[in-house]
Amino acid sequence: MTGIKRKIYSYSALFSLVSICLIVFFAYPGLKEINAILTQILTDRANMALISAQSRELAVFKEEYELYKTGIEKIEKLFVDSQNPIDLIKFLEKSAADRGIASNISLSPYDGNSDFQLTQVSLKGNFSSIIEFARKIENGPYLINIKSFSTKKLFKGDQKENSYEIEANLLLEATVKK
Repeated sequence: MTGIKRKIYSYSALFSLVSICLIVFFAYPGLKEINAILTQILTDRANMALISAQSRELAVFKEEYELYKTGIEKIEKLFVDSQNPIDLIKFLEKSAADRGIASNISLSPYDGNSDFQLTQVSLKGNFSSIIEFARKIENGPYLINIKSFSTKKLFKGDQKENSYEIEANLLLEATVKK
């Protein structure tokens, strides 16, 4: 009887071992694949929710585009056209002429990588007029920053031409649209 019990225990142990091996070699990879598929489904569901939210936001923006349109157009006018900065030059020349200032404007070549167009402006005129000019261009229709501002008195020979006449050099940085 002990021999039969021993055989039964041996067969039971062997069957259990084979069952465990079958589970390890067949069921576990299947479970691993199911887990990967479930993870992908959850990721896809999250992406779908994100796309749906973006779609709703886009629909709201399209509905309210007319409200935003005038603001967007105003913002675009603040930028200098990098391909054709003639309007900027006209604005600078007119601003100087309106204040009775002689001006010489030179643009540095635009490389296409920068967000700014550098412009050198040389002015001759009354100090207060030049200060008004600087305020006008900084508060004008373009996004312009004065990077440097230097002045010197004008002399003619040994005498001063006019104690209020100065020469000013400005380095301007105008924001461009690409």
